[in-house]
Amino acid sequence: MYFSLKYNGDWDQIYDALERKEKIDSDALLELTSSFKTQFITILSPLYPSHLKQSHKPPFVLFFKGSISLINNYHQILGCPDSQNQDEYGKKSIEYIVSKLVAEQRIILLDISKQTSKPSLKICIKNKGRVIIVTKEKLSLFIENNLELMTQLNSLDYLVLSEYEVSENEVYVTNLQDEYLYRLMVGIAKALVIFQSNETTKINKIVNLGLSEGKDIFVVPELIFSKYKINNGLIKQGAKLIESANDILNDL
Repeated sequence: MYFSLKYNGDWDQIYDALERKEKIDSDALLELTSSFKTQFITILSPLYPSHLKQSHKPPFVLFFKGSISLINNYHQILGCPDSQNQDEYGKKSIEYIVSKLVAEQRIILLDISKQTSKPSLKICIKNKGRVIIVTKEKLSLFIENNLELMTQLNSLDYLVLSEYEVSENEVYVTNLQDEYLYRLMVGIAKALVIFQSNETTKINKIVNLGLSEGKDIFVVPELIFSKYKINNGLIKQGAKLIESANDILNDL
C-alpha cells in the first residue's frame, strides 16, 4: 500500500520500487497506517481475484467501497463501456439489453469518473441490479464528489474500485490513468458488451485489450446511416453481433 500511495497507483513505478527493494520510510508508514481508513486489498490478499492476477499488469492495490465479494463472481461480470451521447436508438438498445442482464443476475461493470449519468448506470439503479464501478479518480474524492450517487448505490449490491487514493506521501503523478482503467475493466470482466459510443479511441483500446486476454466481445449493430461507425466495424472484424441479452447469455 505504501508504494501505491507514494507513486499514485502508477504500476511501473510501483514495480520498479519493489524490484530495486526501495526502502520504506518507517515513520511515514506508521503515520499512514494510523490514519488511513479506506478499505483496500493487495495482490497478496485471499480476496484478490485469481483471474485479475492473470491480466496485463494486475494492480498491486485496489481501494474499494462496497461489497468486495462481487469482484470474484467472474463468470457473471459483463464489462459495458459506454458514453454520454447516444441517440434514441442507442439508449433503447442499452435499456433493452442491460435490463434483461440485470434481471438474469448478471453484474454490470462500468467505468465512471466525473460523469455519472450514464444510461447503463441509471438502469442498474432503477432495476436494483448488481454493479461494479471502476474509476480513475482517487476513491475518497470520487465518493465525496458523488454523494447522491453513493446514496443511490447504498440500496444495491455494489462495488466501487480505484487504484488511487489521497495521500500526503504522494510524489508522483501518472499520465496513464486511462490505460490503467481500461486494463482494470478488461481484467475484471468475463466478457465485454459494446453499445453505441462516440469514443472510438477508448473503445478500440478496450477491445484490443480484451482480445489480447481472450475475452468475448459482444457488439450491438448500428444503422447503416448512423454517425456511430465503430460498432459495425468491430462486427466486420469478428466481434459477436447481438440483438438481445439472450445472445450473450446463451453464448457464455
